[in-house]
Amino acid sequence: MIDQTQGAEVLAVFEELAASFSALDLPRFRRCYSLPCFMAVPDKPGVAVTSEAEFEAFFSPIITRLKAAGFARSVLGRTHVHFLAPGLALASMHWARCRADGSEIERFGATYTLTHTGGRWLIVTLAAHGEDGVLP
Repeated sequence: MIDQTQGAEVLAVFEELAASFSALDLPRFRRCYSLPCFMAVPDKPGVAVTSEAEFEAFFSPIITRLKAAGFARSVLGRTHVHFLAPGLALASMHWARCRADGSEIERFGATYTLTHTGGRWLIVTLAAHGEDGVLP
């Protein structure tokens, strides 16, 4: 049986994801993910990430691009969590990446699969997509 505590635990993963990405702290951000994990983003439709080095290689160009645009923080928007089975969740949400003055660099949607492993929830897949792709 799924309880509200598990929902809060999954949401806490995304609060940490937003905080660590906003700080551009890649090692801390990585701890939200399981390795191996799978990434699907528009310009890279399927990337298996099996090591810390591959994780860094995947996200470093994104961080470089955002820094050049004046990135200051990630803002987590509307979020939906669905439990598929005990220890397996699907989370879909809106994200905004913003500058220090609050102006937006970009908005997008993302859908994640998480598993409960070693006493904590970890992301095992990321699918980045348009905002209209966020699951209800």
